[in-house]
Amino acid sequence: MVKYVSFLLKAIVLIAAVWGISLCAFDENAFMGGKAVWLYFTIQSNVWMALVALFGALMMGRGLFPRWMSVLQLMMTVSITLTGLVYCFMLAPLMGEQAFN
Repeated sequence: MVKYVSFLLKAIVLIAAVWGISLCAFDENAFMGGKAVWLYFTIQSNVWMALVALFGALMMGRGLFPRWMSVLQLMMTVSITLTGLVYCFMLAPLMGEQAFN
């Protein structure tokens, strides 16, 4: 049961990361949109998170899940959490009403 929940969470993370990347990459009028989207740590951490989730799901499908994979997942979780905290508490107040559009 735990294996299925872990696989489901990896699938949700992968879908959310790809969705977030595509929302920024294809919106030329967005704050971080267009061609310059790849320069921001927010997008880079989403890309890394998606790759780690995909690789983790593939490893689980093969019945392998080395310890270093758990460490890598923790690193990606910390990076995406720090990104969210910096945005919410440092950048969003400066942006005003447009922060969460």
